[in-house]
Amino acid sequence: MKKMKKLLSMLLAVVMVLAMAVPSFADGTDTPTVPTGSGSITISNAIKGEKYGVYQLFTATRPEGNSSLIAYYATETQKNAIKSYVYTFEEEEKTVTISNPFKFNDTPNSDGLYSVELQDELKGKDKEKEITKYLQGLYNDKPGLFIHYTEWEWESAVDSDMSHTFNNLPYGYYFIKCGNGAVVSITSTTPSANIIDKNQKGPGVFTKKIIPNDKLNAEVSEAEKKEVDTANYTDTVTYEVVVDTTNYDGAKSIANYYIQDTLQKGLSYVTVTNENNKKVVTPIEIYVNSVAPTNKITYTGGEVVEDSDTEPLLLQDGTRLEGGSRFNITIPWSTFNKETNEATFLTNANSSDKLIIRYQVKVNDKATIAENGNKNYATYQHDTWDPENPDKPKNPDPEKWKEEKETTVYTYALAIKKTDAEGKSLAGATFTVTNGDGVNVQLKETVAGSGIYEYVSANVDENATEVVSPASGQIIIKGIKGFAENDSKEYTLTEVKAPNGYNLLTSPVKLKPIIATKYSTKYTIEYKKDADGKVTVTTTKFETDANDPDKAPDFNAEVAVILAGVINNAGALLPSTGGIGTTIFYAAGIILMAGAVFFVVRRKRA
Repeated sequence: MKKMKKLLSMLLAVVMVLAMAVPSFADGTDTPTVPTGSGSITISNAIKGEKYGVYQLFTATRPEGNSSLIAYYATETQKNAIKSYVYTFEEEEKTVTISNPFKFNDTPNSDGLYSVELQDELKGKDKEKEITKYLQGLYNDKPGLFIHYTEWEWESAVDSDMSHTFNNLPYGYYFIKCGNGAVVSITSTTPSANIIDKNQKGPGVFTKKIIPNDKLNAEVSEAEKKEVDTANYTDTVTYEVVVDTTNYDGAKSIANYYIQDTLQKGLSYVTVTNENNKKVVTPIEIYVNSVAPTNKITYTGGEVVEDSDTEPLLLQDGTRLEGGSRFNITIPWSTFNKETNEATFLTNANSSDKLIIRYQVKVNDKATIAENGNKNYATYQHDTWDPENPDKPKNPDPEKWKEEKETTVYTYALAIKKTDAEGKSLAGATFTVTNGDGVNVQLKETVAGSGIYEYVSANVDENATEVVSPASGQIIIKGIKGFAENDSKEYTLTEVKAPNGYNLLTSPVKLKPIIATKYSTKYTIEYKKDADGKVTVTTTKFETDANDPDKAPDFNAEVAVILAGVINNAGALLPSTGGIGTTIFYAAGIILMAGAVFFVVRRKRA
């Protein structure tokens, strides 16, 4: 009895193992015999976030006595359901109906399966799209007719090659759930199948950002990138355009990507002159997916076009950028093989990768001070191969540029008005400036004696430029960067020489332009006088709401920071709290002089 129980237990275990090895239909369907053979299906050019499912509809075997033909078989449940199924759907504002594309044998084989093949009118014709649509509807309405093997979803961190292979699949006729779907057969004669997903809707979003200048060729976190930044005259600004790519637009292979970049007149591209005596933007760094040497790709173009009356530079809304400049580049994305009628894509480029383009510009002395800042615009487009005319020229279509994205660079100015205690303008006051990092600032005067200076550089190894107030007492320093409101950095204005007959300021003045406002802060020096009319106390007043037109400066300057009424006092310095003042020094001097006279006279008498 014990031996019999042991034998039955072993048989039950074997039956359970065999049962687990056989894929089954959902409840209510027949169970087919175990298909023979094993194949694979590879999904390539996968779309990020798309789930791909592999579902077997019919099994595939060789008929007995025939080694060259492949026969497909369906269960009775499948046959009855498919014969009566009609798929109806809406497409382009019309109703489309697709009837059963298969025909079945009336007599089952010894395994109870029915041979199946395409309807005669579908044989040898390009009806795959129609059949796929039908199977998509069939799967949605009657999923129990399919054997569900597995699903896979592309994950960028794991599947960098954008492809996936489903292995150990029995021979059969399969429906692939992805986008618009696909149908494929794997048999003993063709055990492997490859499906290129061509269901992309074309490239996705793109962004335009400003990145730190020292990271042109390095990875940069999203937190470091900005849409608004600030800079000095002569500073280099690095821009980045990122396009979420695809290899297909629908079923058409993408041939090229095109980038167009346009600057306002206050910005200038960093260029070199090529052999044709043309200005070409350089460097332009282009990468796929990450900023690494192995991901760097080539481009053509990059010549700078200047705005002119014969060739005005227009934005998409028709606005002309007078004095602006532009460049276009073409990025080849694939080559086309006429023999196979297929495109070969860049070896390091896949759908859903990011196309990263970086280049540099300089802020020039035509830059707008504060106000709306200085704009840079970028847009892109792509074209596709035409299988019927693969040699056709590929040129950007003026009507197909994507929405322009813009970034803004602000630059500012400091304005100083030098006066005496009565508000009279003073000439000859000399100042130096250090920036927010305490570095000496070098400037140049635009017109000798005008008091208007422009930023040149900031260098700790060079002396700060001395700026001198003209007869108007007004000094303007143009083209300096601003600081964020929560930034502790400030400019330091130090008086190194007072006008003749006046005293130096006793301490430096701190100034801070705030990013993205016309007049960030207005500083006013107020003073109090004693009974003799001498200044005894000075107070700095801050007006942070300087966008108020009533608080605009009384001299003509587009500035972000105003320092009005920097006072120099005439005559000797007075103690700020009154008292005996200089009297004690006069008395001491008289006593000393009297003593000297006394000793001289006495010496002569002796």
